[in-house]
Amino acid sequence: MTLPPDRSRLAVLLLPTVLFGVAGAGSAILAFGLDRVWMAPLWLLFGLSYGRMALSAASPLAGLLPARPEPPRSTAPHGGPVRTALLLPVFNEPPEPIHAAVRIMAESLDEADGVTVFVLSDTQDAGRLADEARFFPPFARALSGVGVHYRHRRPNAGRKAGNIAAFCRDHGDEYDFAIVLDADSLMTARAIRALIAALRDDPGAALIQSVSYPIGGTTLFARLQQFGARLNTPLSVAGQHLWQGRHGTYWGHNAILRLKPFIADARLPVLPGRPPLGGEILCHDTIEAALLLRAGSAVRLAPEIGGSFETTPSNLVDHLARERRWCQGNLQHLRLLGASGFRFASRVHIGTGILYYLASPVGLLASLLLLATGFVGGTAAPHPAWPMRACLWLTLFLLFAPKLASLGRALLLPGAAWRGFGGRGRLLSSVLAEQVLGMLYAPIVAVSVSGFVIDTFLGRTVGWSTQARGDRPVGWAEAALRFRVHTAIGVLVTLGLGLLHPGLLPWTLPFLCGLLLSIPLAFCSGSIRLGALARRLGLFLTIDELAPLPEQAALSGAPVRSGGAAGPRPRLGQEATVAGGD
Repeated sequence: MTLPPDRSRLAVLLLPTVLFGVAGAGSAILAFGLDRVWMAPLWLLFGLSYGRMALSAASPLAGLLPARPEPPRSTAPHGGPVRTALLLPVFNEPPEPIHAAVRIMAESLDEADGVTVFVLSDTQDAGRLADEARFFPPFARALSGVGVHYRHRRPNAGRKAGNIAAFCRDHGDEYDFAIVLDADSLMTARAIRALIAALRDDPGAALIQSVSYPIGGTTLFARLQQFGARLNTPLSVAGQHLWQGRHGTYWGHNAILRLKPFIADARLPVLPGRPPLGGEILCHDTIEAALLLRAGSAVRLAPEIGGSFETTPSNLVDHLARERRWCQGNLQHLRLLGASGFRFASRVHIGTGILYYLASPVGLLASLLLLATGFVGGTAAPHPAWPMRACLWLTLFLLFAPKLASLGRALLLPGAAWRGFGGRGRLLSSVLAEQVLGMLYAPIVAVSVSGFVIDTFLGRTVGWSTQARGDRPVGWAEAALRFRVHTAIGVLVTLGLGLLHPGLLPWTLPFLCGLLLSIPLAFCSGSIRLGALARRLGLFLTIDELAPLPEQAALSGAPVRSGGAAGPRPRLGQEATVAGGD
């Protein structure tokens, strides 16, 4: 089956992206007097910078448009009962929170659901492996009757993608569907059943992606991330669902797969050349979705299905460690951007991921060249006045319009979504605090990502080994070690501007403050005390803590039995340990 092209959907994204990108770059070129031919490199950099900002704004703002009805389906839904495997890949994980989450999910289902849980271990650490053996016997059954199977493989070729592929090779013919989770995932029984029903009733779809929200973190940084996701994700997802339709993408977890087309069509190629840009594909999910679409299957979002959760890095250091891996993985996709047979929507998804990481070094390079032309060529004085005003207002619009639109939806739409944030006053206070902290953290992330991009193109690889989870504080020594270069850059730029062009200091103050304060900001990011203080002040509250679902409440505090002994149930990601997955 071949899906008909739907160019009008993509026009909702690409038309405003092009218009705003050209307007922003053009106004900046006129504002700073960059209208000479030898400044063409700056035109390109400004075009990329504003294009990225416009793309980031256009997608969520599209969520304000009315949703399009799904077209009628010409084929009959899946007949008869379906067998579903719930796959939970683990790699050097602390087994206690995984055991707790698996137990909750398995016991909230029943045998009639046709679900079997598989804990797929790629663990290489001997101590962790021994812990897994205590928590997960090879074949077990929850009180509900749902089977829980444990498998360990060695070696762990292909990382998570290879782990899933090994399951498909060994058991793919025994199951119709598979729900893929991460080691820190939690899904309610209602969400699991809804995903199964959605794929069963949509025979043209090979993959349906749910929207997961971060939960369980208590540090300042984790609470900031959780609040931002709950506020901004609904509009962002609505926009993405509108423009991508049935030509969507895959986020690697908390999604359901139809196993036959996935096994047949989503086999990952090995890229030519050596790592980091060659070899095994690290960020496999986007490419797997593109391969399914190329074969004629549909891939779509299911924003209406709630009850899907994960955790988020608890501090700035761990967040950037994850960004480092994702940076290399997405830049690998440069080799696949022009792959034969990929749909245009897949190229948009792949290109967006690449541009996200290239935007930081492009923006910094444009700023440096702009300052250099001002100092050396004497063109720093803007002329005339209107392009500068247009550039400023357009930049502010692209940066803040999606956030204001998300805030407006929460405050004004029926359903009183603001109650899930503790009330209107607490929501407004939290948004203001989020903007201030986000403005401070943004330059630290931008400088870090710029370094990641440079490292990748210089051939420096990063291992896809473990991912830190849990509420892990950052000490002063670690913060100083990790961010001493950021501080030095802030000091040097501040001194240079103060000596050579002090009039620019007020305009660059938000950027410079983030760099100058990067060490204390990193320390504060992992502070559980500051997270608790924010909670007492009513900041960064979400519905997940104010009115948790039964599965969330059980994971955070109910007793759990392990090995016949009763004890406190660990919270998802509670321990300050490293873990794997994507």
